[in-house]
Amino acid sequence: MAMTHPMTLIVVDDNEEMGQFVGDAAELAGFDVETLTAAKELIKRTSDVHPDVIVLDIVMPDMDGIELIGELARRKVTSKIVVMSGYNNDYLDNAEKLAQDQGLNIAGSFTKPASLADLENLFTNLNTSTAEPGHV
Repeated sequence: MAMTHPMTLIVVDDNEEMGQFVGDAAELAGFDVETLTAAKELIKRTSDVHPDVIVLDIVMPDMDGIELIGELARRKVTSKIVVMSGYNNDYLDNAEKLAQDQGLNIAGSFTKPASLADLENLFTNLNTSTAEPGHV
């Protein structure tokens, strides 16, 4: 019988409290979660860790989400990506389109703040729809 491992998810948000909140919702949906507070931390982590899902804030001080999307595309990251922002939906839509145009696997987006129920629903759907985990 094959052993199943929990799917992995990394949250990147410079607001530590929000990152923890999003991470808690993902844990409720069955993910093994790591929370980071800087885009550059994610770049370092994706050198040796290949999460199933990455949730990233589009606006961060060390590197904005647009730059981070470009870097993830250059690194050929195959994780499902969920983008989030406290800004309006147009900003999220543009980030999603840019990421898709660069070959990234966009799995969703949400504006902050989001409810725990909405986030748990999003992550539950992602957890059941990812057939092949991104573990390496």
